[in-house]
Amino acid sequence: MSHYASLHYHLQFNHFPPVGVEFIPIAELAIERANDELWGDVIDLPNGHALTVEDIVESLHLDFFIDQ
Repeated sequence: MSHYASLHYHLQFNHFPPVGVEFIPIAELAIERANDELWGDVIDLPNGHALTVEDIVESLHLDFFIDQ
C-alpha cells in the first residue's frame, strides 16, 4: 500500500525546509524495510548519499508510518 499522499504532506509541511518529493520513494522503501525489521539496510538517496533505514526513519520523522 502506498503512503504517497500522506508522505507528500508530511515531508512538505512538517519539515523546514520542506523535503523534496524525490524523497517520497525513499521514505516508502525505508518504511517497508523498517516494517520488515531491516533497520541496518543501506538505501541510496537521490542526493548521492546513502543512509541506513534507521537513519532515514529518524531524520524524516517516519515513526508514525511504521507498523508497531
